[in-house]
Amino acid sequence: MPTFTFPTNPNPLRLFLSYSSENKAIAGQIKTYLENKFCFNVFVAHDDLTPTKEWQDEIIAQLEICDSLIAIVTNEFNISDWTDQEIGFALSRKIPIIAVNFGDVPHGFIAKFQALPSRKIRENWDIQGLCFDIFRLLTAKPDIKEKIFDGIIFKYGQSISFSEADDNTSFVMNFSDQYSFAQKNKIIELASENSQIYLCFACRRMLDNFIIAQRDELNPESIEKYREKVERGF
Repeated sequence: MPTFTFPTNPNPLRLFLSYSSENKAIAGQIKTYLENKFCFNVFVAHDDLTPTKEWQDEIIAQLEICDSLIAIVTNEFNISDWTDQEIGFALSRKIPIIAVNFGDVPHGFIAKFQALPSRKIRENWDIQGLCFDIFRLLTAKPDIKEKIFDGIIFKYGQSISFSEADDNTSFVMNFSDQYSFAQKNKIIELASENSQIYLCFACRRMLDNFIIAQRDELNPESIEKYREKVERGF
């Protein structure tokens, strides 16, 4: 019996997680949340390297294509030669680097960057809060901002339930004034193609407000198609 495969973001923001092997559990949690919530493509060596690949070559290949590097700064990180080399590679490419303080402060070339603090909720790391902090900092980078917004709009279009559509639409609407002309129209087009969005009352309220506020930048044909889907209900 064939299995259904969900589409993947065709042009994701690519992040490279730099960390010591002792901290791979934290790296895995960060990767999972950033990919699921924001549709990023996050490279972590212990998950993404396979025995058939020369791992040093693959790490270099990923450093050559990533849009940003996230450093998980711990005591183990600061004494690792490999993480220093990864940081140096990222600095040479002049891509954004975000350091996260997980018990130690950045050293060497990234000491000039103020590290994001990590926090705990009871005894567990607040991975969700940290990932939102990373997202916020990345959206402030003009060179990668559009790719980030493309990702969350893509995720909104893939909503598979009313609850998920409500959450995704609400999140997308937080940045409505910052989208490009094409992205604003994509939001309406995707709404017309996904019944979980156009049949969801909460989503329709948000989209109605969006259409009113952004009407001058929306294609009338896209609005009409969306309205027809809402009225017909299928």
